[in-house]
Amino acid sequence: QHETYFEICPKGNSKATGIKRVKDYLDDDIVTVAIGDSINDIPMFEGADYCVAMGDGIEAVKEMADYVSCNAQYGGVGDAIEYFCKIILLLHIIYNRSLGG
Repeated sequence: QHETYFEICPKGNSKATGIKRVKDYLDDDIVTVAIGDSINDIPMFEGADYCVAMGDGIEAVKEMADYVSCNAQYGGVGDAIEYFCKIILLLHIIYNRSLGG
């Protein structure tokens, strides 16, 4: 998607293997959220628990996403983080109320 952008990483490594390594290291005790906008993010999306596409991302990435944020240049990553923080807070409130607290 970006004419002047490219990625370099050691052979056999990618954003997707990064997600897998973090999950393996933490024994799957975490929930992962991947944020992306381009075709190179699709393998990472496949390995993450939740996926966020930037509003200006390609259609294939937006179709895979659990949430589509605003465009990257307008704070899309910050919007995505805020969105998931609100969900976590809401789940915390629901859980505490279910315990009678």
